[in-house]
Amino acid sequence: MFRAHPDEVGGPMKALRLASLWPGHTRIQLGTRQLVSAPRAGLTIVQATEFSFEGLHQHRGMIRERLLEILTNPPVVRPNWGSGDYAAVHIRLGDFVQVQPEQIMTGTVPNMRISLAWYDRVIRRVRSVFPDLPIHIFSDGREDELADILALEGVRLRREPTDIGDLLALAQAKLLIGSNSTFSRWAAFLGDMPSIWLKTKMPPEQPTSDRTAIHYVADDCDVITRESVAVT
Repeated sequence: MFRAHPDEVGGPMKALRLASLWPGHTRIQLGTRQLVSAPRAGLTIVQATEFSFEGLHQHRGMIRERLLEILTNPPVVRPNWGSGDYAAVHIRLGDFVQVQPEQIMTGTVPNMRISLAWYDRVIRRVRSVFPDLPIHIFSDGREDELADILALEGVRLRREPTDIGDLLALAQAKLLIGSNSTFSRWAAFLGDMPSIWLKTKMPPEQPTSDRTAIHYVADDCDVITRESVAVT
């Protein structure tokens, strides 16, 4: 799905460049709030010990463009980032594991499935608050696994030809209901739209959207309102 960008350096030339620029290099650690300005010359290493978009929000436009430029088959029409006429729900099943509810809340197991009952509650609440907003489901799950969700009014399954097609479609939604997945986080970062996530006992990460705070929802879906979600 991707190709090398024209200004990328690889192979032996990359190793040579890294070796020659290493002395006096600058290191930027994401997620520490200790970001520094990159020098005009020399080597800058950007790294993160945990998944985070902290420090990258001001570069969102550049990252969007870069993504489109490295696609083997870029979209004919430019993405309408976070401004589509639908809400998107990302339900990650496939390679994610089923765990007990208390394990999800503590966040102690990686790659945990969120129960379909949680999605059901959130979707019903969003439909009651925004009755005219269609909801598109993006999932690697089978239709029979998603049958109860797909039976809800105003909900339909949407499958793009490729994973990157799914990501771009998620990133164009007006409202995003995310999964316990970095794929959802990427969609929220690129789209910069209001988003809803399952609340856990783990410390919340930095919001991936500038437009509104992320809303964490457990059982009390009443916190989802027109004012709190701020969908225009």
